Amino acid sequence: MARRLRLRDMIGILVAGFTILFAILANGGSATPSVEDYYNSLESRLGHWLLLGNGLVVEGVDLTARHVCEAQRTIRQNGLEGQVTVRLGDYHDLPSTQYRNGSFDGVYTMETFVHADDPRKVLRNFHRLLRPGGVLVLHEADVRWDSEGLNEVLWLSHCQNTLKEGSYKQLLHETGFGEISLEDYSHNVLPLWRLFGVLRAIPYALLRLLGLQARFPNVMAGVETYRHWDQGRYVSVRAVKV
Repeated sequence: MARRLRLRDMIGILVAGFTILFAILANGGSATPSVEDYYNSLESRLGHWLLLGNGLVVEGVDLTARHVCEAQRTIRQNGLEGQVTVRLGDYHDLPSTQYRNGSFDGVYTMETFVHADDPRKVLRNFHRLLRPGGVLVLHEADVRWDSEGLNEVLWLSHCQNTLKEGSYKQLLHETGFGEISLEDYSHNVLPLWRLFGVLRAIPYALLRLLGLQARFPNVMAGVETYRHWDQGRYVSVRAVKV
């Protein structure tokens, strides 16, 4: 029994230590993170590995210069220079000299639109870029109600403008989109968030004890999102430019 207990304790310590190390690597330690800080996190950088394309001409925009350099290097390494382009830019400001009206068949975001300072302006930009009949797909979150814990997580993750449940359809209609559909994928992503919530629970408790939880928003978001799972959804939104 003593041996089993020691082994279990050691495993727990190793898991906690690894999670704290991951949290330190994934976050710069800023108490007031900007959207640039958030996208400099380790897990956010991993998203660039998915930018491979499949018979499509893909143009990406990123707010962080380092991400653009990494993406451009990946594009060169995979011989995709004629197929994939990534530029430094902000989806709030997409000048027509670089992004012509009606020049895109589709626009896609994943866990990006929730960071918008002005969601309406961003949707107008997307609408301008799409050709008539072009499709917008957003894989994002919406929330059902407010709580102190949820609001703190959203603020620290620069997601304070995450839309309330039901707001996507209204906002898309107001910005010129039609044929709007929404699918709730919360059940699909719950296993991953459960893993985040369980693995980071002990490090998060220690950080809270030390009053440092605000400096590690990725740890906090993993635990608090799982604890407040019934207050939000992970949704896939599809709309067509009419």
